[in-house]
Amino acid sequence: MAGNDGDGESYTRPMGRSVDSTEHGVDRASVVLFVSDERGWPRTSGYRRRTSQLLTAVADIGPTTWVVAPRNRHDAGDPVVVPAGLADRVTVLHVPAPTRPRWKTALRWVTTGMPWSLAAGDWRPVDRRLEELAGHRFELIWAMGIDALLAVRRADLRASVTVVDADLESVKLRRQIERGGPTSRLRRAMALVDQRRWRRLEHRTAATVTRFSVCSDQERQVLGDNAMTTPNGYPVMPTGPTAREDGDPAVLLFVGSLTYAPNLDGLRWFTTEVLPAVRSRRPDVELRVVGSGGEGLDWLAAAPGVTMVGQVDELDGELRRASAVVAPILWGAGTRIKILEAFAHRVPVISTTVGAEGLDVGHEHEVMLADDPARFADDCLRVLQEGELRERLIERAYETFVDHYEESSIRHRLTTRLNELIDSARSTSATSVQ
Repeated sequence: MAGNDGDGESYTRPMGRSVDSTEHGVDRASVVLFVSDERGWPRTSGYRRRTSQLLTAVADIGPTTWVVAPRNRHDAGDPVVVPAGLADRVTVLHVPAPTRPRWKTALRWVTTGMPWSLAAGDWRPVDRRLEELAGHRFELIWAMGIDALLAVRRADLRASVTVVDADLESVKLRRQIERGGPTSRLRRAMALVDQRRWRRLEHRTAATVTRFSVCSDQERQVLGDNAMTTPNGYPVMPTGPTAREDGDPAVLLFVGSLTYAPNLDGLRWFTTEVLPAVRSRRPDVELRVVGSGGEGLDWLAAAPGVTMVGQVDELDGELRRASAVVAPILWGAGTRIKILEAFAHRVPVISTTVGAEGLDVGHEHEVMLADDPARFADDCLRVLQEGELRERLIERAYETFVDHYEESSIRHRLTTRLNELIDSARSTSATSVQ
């Protein structure tokens, strides 16, 4: 699933009214259909932030129907909310999308050739809702994920332009396997099968949509000419950085969902191989872990120097407290919004190469990059102790953020690109009619 479903960023702007499919019928004036398996607000995860960023961009094209079917198992089922400035352009149809029991998922996985995560989703309520749109011609259909696109196709919905936005799950699984995971033989065998299934499905999908949207140029190159890069973004913060004094506590901050396997693997590596080396030289260093979900995490809570914060409504306080943000991601796909968030708040970042992949950054320029535990620990200590290095990283990272990853600029470029695709499709259609 696109981009990036494991980050944990907070959304702090005022919220608009809550809307639900029980209150609103299908808006026949809609020119855009947006289908997602997650909410957009409040922006408490990277995937929500990307969903809201893309929905806001496509809503600039015209009236939009948003079919949202949250599959997050921690979702409480509350009504979907949108910002006040968007509510008059978006009609929200909130539909449940339950997960199938494991035995049914296993049966579908064996009999259909679907990857496990696609076999697990029960999209039948979404299918019924989409069928109500039968016969409506949209200018644009935007699907957040291949599962959302498959639902659109089962309903036989058509548009001048169809875009799917997704992480490359085949890349994610390949990297997990290369690192020796999953550890059980059965799960490893299934991962190998799913990696091939995802790769076929991703390339087949890219060949049958107008564009396949991904987070980075690296992923675009994997898919070829029919892919386009839609970077993650983050808004410019209204306040400047909090000045840190030499006597302030040394706080490393990790932000991310604790149900997302790459985050958990990265935290296990960091707390067992990196943090002890850091604390052997700086016993006062604290790692604060912010993120939702997660079961069986006693090993993390019990690690020396670790504070489990849980999910917070606003991350600003944690970022003001932080000496640095760490992104010890060992495998995955997409780009890490947690790094852009740190850039925007002027907090220095220490990351693995994979953690910073897809972002226009360099070692000792915008970030510190290390894949070896000893080097990662050394870089943490350097950022904590070398004021000149810290300030240089902050200033260069902020410049890169403003130039390339400021959210409103990305949205404007995307809206312009989509309007060009729609105009081209109209011209092609008119020419064929003539």
